Amino acid sequence: MDVLKKELEAIGLQLALQPNGQGFRDMSPALDTLEAELLNHRIAQGMHPVLTMCAANATTTRRPAGNRKLDKGRATGRQDGILTMALGVAQTTEAPKPDPYSTRGLLIL
Repeated sequence: MDVLKKELEAIGLQLALQPNGQGFRDMSPALDTLEAELLNHRIAQGMHPVLTMCAANATTTRRPAGNRKLDKGRATGRQDGILTMALGVAQTTEAPKPDPYSTRGLLIL
């Protein structure tokens, strides 16, 4: 992530990037959230071919305590397009407060 941040800064792009661990501690709650959102029909991927491939390739590893994470040990079959990390970061990051003085997004007649 540090290399990506430096490259983005070099071209003048500033993004609010948030780190997300790849271990059991960070991935297990994110996987639980992803499953709940899918089962409650709050997320639909519209049968996009790349997302469908990623979902079909997703496998998990489970620890005896029950924690899970995506298993990226396979050399083939990518699963990187799955929203697990985005949901994990969304759970742990506070949403930005809107600027009450901004006219961005307002239709002014």
